[in-house]
Amino acid sequence: MRASVLICSLALAGSVFAGPAFSASWKFDLVNRSNVNILNFTTNEGGGWSGNWLNEIVAPGEVFEMDFGTDQGDCSVLTRMEFSDGTFFQEPIDYCSASTITVRNNDVVWD
Repeated sequence: MRASVLICSLALAGSVFAGPAFSASWKFDLVNRSNVNILNFTTNEGGGWSGNWLNEIVAPGEVFEMDFGTDQGDCSVLTRMEFSDGTFFQEPIDYCSASTITVRNNDVVWD
C-alpha cells in the first residue's frame, strides 16, 4: 500500500466556525477497500462545495493519510466522494470522532 499525506484546511475565505474547540486536529486515514478508484473528496460547510482535497487518485487497497490542519468548526461536515465507476457517497461525517474512513464496495464507514 502507498500512503500519501494531504495537509489542508477546511477554513474557506469568509467562513465562520461555530463549533466548540477540540484538543487535536482532524486527522484520519482514508482507506479504499472497494474495487474502484476514489477520484474526488469534497466537503460542504454550507457555503458550497470545496475543491478536491485529494492530490491523487486513491486506488483500491491504498490508504491516504489526511489532516485538515484544524479542529475548529462543526464536527459534522457534509462530505462527497466520487468514484471511477460513476457512483458517489454523500453524507455528513463526524470528523471529531473519525480516525479512519473506510470505503467499501457498498458503503462508507468511519470510526
